[in-house]
Amino acid sequence: MKKPTVTVTLDKRRKKGNDLYPVKIRVSMTRDDNRSYSTGIDLSEDEFEKSFERNPKYKFREIRNSIDLIVKKAEGIIDGLMPFFNYDSFKNKFNQNYEEPQSYEKSTLLFVYNEMAGEMKLREQLGNLHIYKQAVNSILDFSSKKNLYFEEITPSFLIKYEKWMRELGRQTNSVGIITRTLRAMFNYARKKKKYIPMECYPFDNYIPPYERKPKDFLTPAEIRLLYEYSSTSKERITARDYWLACYFCNGAYLSDIANFRYKNIQGDFIIFYREKTKNTLREYRPYIKIYMTTDLKDIIDKIGNQNHAPENFIFPLRNPRLSQEENWNAIRSLNSNMSKLIRKIMKELGINKKISMRKSRHSLANSLKNSGVSTEFIQETLGHADKQTTENYLSEFEDELRASIFEKSISLKKLA
Repeated sequence: MKKPTVTVTLDKRRKKGNDLYPVKIRVSMTRDDNRSYSTGIDLSEDEFEKSFERNPKYKFREIRNSIDLIVKKAEGIIDGLMPFFNYDSFKNKFNQNYEEPQSYEKSTLLFVYNEMAGEMKLREQLGNLHIYKQAVNSILDFSSKKNLYFEEITPSFLIKYEKWMRELGRQTNSVGIITRTLRAMFNYARKKKKYIPMECYPFDNYIPPYERKPKDFLTPAEIRLLYEYSSTSKERITARDYWLACYFCNGAYLSDIANFRYKNIQGDFIIFYREKTKNTLREYRPYIKIYMTTDLKDIIDKIGNQNHAPENFIFPLRNPRLSQEENWNAIRSLNSNMSKLIRKIMKELGINKKISMRKSRHSLANSLKNSGVSTEFIQETLGHADKQTTENYLSEFEDELRASIFEKSISLKKLA
C-alpha cells in the first residue's frame, strides 16, 4: 500500500471575518482520493504566502513552525497506521485531544511555564518556582532557541540534552531534576490543560536518570566537635549556632525555623508544620513537635529575638518590610552563605565531609537511628507522612552501621 502524502492548503471556499480563511492539511492516497482536516489556524492570503516563503520572518516564522508541527503530527499518524491506513482511523487519532481553534502559542514551553509559575506564586511555592525556572532556562540554552514547542521535545532531544549536560560536567541527578521537572510540565500541559496531543509525550520512551549516592552527615562525635568549636569569627559562630538550632529543632530547614513564632511554643515544645509540605500534603499534614532541650533553649537565648511577643519570630531571619518572595530569596542566600562557613569550619576541624545547613537533618536521622529508636519515632520526628519515605531516608546510613556491626561481630584482628 502506497503511503499517503500530506500537503497544506488555504481553504478559500470558507471565508471568515477579517478576510481570513481556514488553513487545512490535505491527506491524499491518490489525486482523486483525499481528505482535508482543519489545523485550527486561520490566515489571510497574504499571511499564508509569507508563512510559506523560503525564510519566513517574525510572526510568520512562528506560524510556519506551528503548521509544520501539525504536518509532522499527521505524517507520524500515517506512519503508525501503515500498511493498513484508512481515513477513519487517521481522523480519530488526528483529532484526539486536539482543541480547535486552540492557539498554537499554548503548546510552547514558556507559555506553560508562565501559567504554572502564576499558580506557584499564588501558593507561595517559591522553591519549586526556582527549580522550574532553572529547568526551562537550561532546556532553552541547549536548544539555542527563545522558546520550544512541546512537540519538538522528543526522546531523541532528551538523550542529546543529557549528553550535552554531561559534557558540561553536570551531575546525573542535576539532569534528573531538570528532566523530571520537564515531565511535570508535560503532564500539566497534556492532562490538565490539554495543550498538546497525547501522543506528543516523550517520557514513555525516556526515563529521567537518578543515582542514589551516600549522604554526608555528621556522627555524634563530630557534632560534639562542632558544638565545642570556638572562633574569633562572629560569622562562623553564628553559622554554627544556626546549624545546631536546625539540628535541635528535629532537623528542620533554615526556611522552617525562620517561620517559628513564639506563639508556636506550647509548654516544653515547639509545634510547627513544615514549609515543604504545605501544598503537597492537603488531606493529611502532620504537625511536628520539637522538645525544647536545654541546648535549644540556650541557643534561642543567644541568637533568638529577645522580644517574646506571641507574633514575633523566634529567630530574627525574616524582615517584615520585605515581601514573601524577597524574604525567601534572602533566606536562600543566607542558607548558602552559612553553608560555606560550615564547610570552612569542617576544614578547621579536620572533617573531610561536604556538610551544609541541610545536613543537620541527615545528621539527626543518623543519630536517632544509631540510638536504636524506632522508625515510627523517626518518621514523626522528621515529619514524614509516609513511613516508606522515612525508610528510604534511613537507608542512607546503613553503610556506617553495617561496617560497625561487622567490625564488632566478625573481625578477628583483636585475636591476633
